[in-house]
Amino acid sequence: MSGTDTNKISRASIRNLNISPRKVRLVADLIRGMETSDALAQLELLNKRSSQPLAKLLKSAIANAKTKGLDINRLVIDVITVDKGRMLKRALARGRGRVSAIQKKQSHVSLVLRESDTVQKSRFVIVEKPKSTKQPKQTAGSKKAKPDRKDEMIKKEKKPNFVKKLFQRKSV
Repeated sequence: MSGTDTNKISRASIRNLNISPRKVRLVADLIRGMETSDALAQLELLNKRSSQPLAKLLKSAIANAKTKGLDINRLVIDVITVDKGRMLKRALARGRGRVSAIQKKQSHVSLVLRESDTVQKSRFVIVEKPKSTKQPKQTAGSKKAKPDRKDEMIKKEKKPNFVKKLFQRKSV
């Protein structure tokens, strides 16, 4: 952090994210130092698996800043750190009775937003799609007649000599 007042910062963190820290750092380095609106736009468009959890983390930090009473338009990503979490050790069977080790790595991500002194115009505008409510389609007076179950059962049973054909054998 760059020696700012603690009242002008907002924090959020993720623990035990099931993605390797090396892969998460690629995305974290990309958004470090950006404004929040630019970083959110960058994360929405990025085709990496870790971009979705980091976007969720950034939205959480913005919500924390709102509760503190900070100006959301002036927030900048000050510090984002990706640390190594716990490692799950698994085994993979190989040839000749051997076993190879698999390390499922996890990461801890912490994010600090700070309120900057200058206000810059955002380059991106994020518009969320409104949730659509699906209404069932109703046509005027046309309902399909459903066939009776009994008629279907009778049709299935009336196959002539099905069992005879199935077990027909030639005798020598």
